[in-house]
Amino acid sequence: MVGFPNPIILTSNHYILKNSFIFSIILSTVIIAGCHTGTSGNQQQDSATTASANRDTAAVSATPKDSFDITSVPISDKVLDSFPFVKIPPGMKYQNSPVQKKYDMIFFPLNGVMTPLYGSVFKSYIVSANDDNGWSLPLFQQYYADSIKAAGGVQVFNAKVAQTELDRVKEKATYWGEEGSIDYWNDPVEVYVIHRATGGNIFIQFSGNSASGAIQVLQVKTAAEAMQP
Repeated sequence: MVGFPNPIILTSNHYILKNSFIFSIILSTVIIAGCHTGTSGNQQQDSATTASANRDTAAVSATPKDSFDITSVPISDKVLDSFPFVKIPPGMKYQNSPVQKKYDMIFFPLNGVMTPLYGSVFKSYIVSANDDNGWSLPLFQQYYADSIKAAGGVQVFNAKVAQTELDRVKEKATYWGEEGSIDYWNDPVEVYVIHRATGGNIFIQFSGNSASGAIQVLQVKTAAEAMQP
C-alpha cells in the first residue's frame, strides 16, 4: 500500500508556511513605512529649520537697503515756516539752548544706511515744560509726524539702525554726544524728507524714550549757499 502524507500534517504545514509568508510581508511593510515616516519627519524638520534660518537671514539683511533716491519722494510746494520749519509740541520745551549752525554735517539713516548730509543744522533735546503733567513720548512723536506731513514731508525710515552701520561711521560722527544727539543704540529713529522743487531739501529725524526726545533738522545747502547773508 502506497503511503500518503498525513493530510492533517500537510494542512498544518501549509498553514504555518502561509502565516509565515503573510507575517514576512507585514513586517516588511512596517519597516518600509517606518523608513518613509522617518524620512518625512526629517524632511519636515529640515524644512522648519530652513524656514527659521531664512527668517533670521531676512531679519539681518533687512537693513541697510539700497541707496536713497530723493526723486522717489513727491515734491512739496507747501509754504513753510522759517528754519527749522517745525514748531515744538505744546506743553514741551527745549531742554537747553538748541544747536544751530549755518553749515554742518549730520548722518541720517536713509534706507538704513548712515548717510552724511551737509547744510544748515538744528538740534535739540525736548522735555516736558511742566513736570506735573509729565512727559509723553506718543504726543512728541505724533505731533512731529503730523506737522512734517502737513508740510509735505514723507517718512522714509522708522526703525533702529543696524549696529554695523553705527560702527562704520562712529569715527566720523564727531558730533555724537552733543546737544540733540539721537540715541541710535537704544531707540528707533523716524526720518522724514521734505522734497523741494527749487532745492534745499529738508531732512528731519527724531527719537525719544520714557523721559525725553531729540530732534535734528537739516536743510541741504552748499557751503557757499550757507554762508550767504
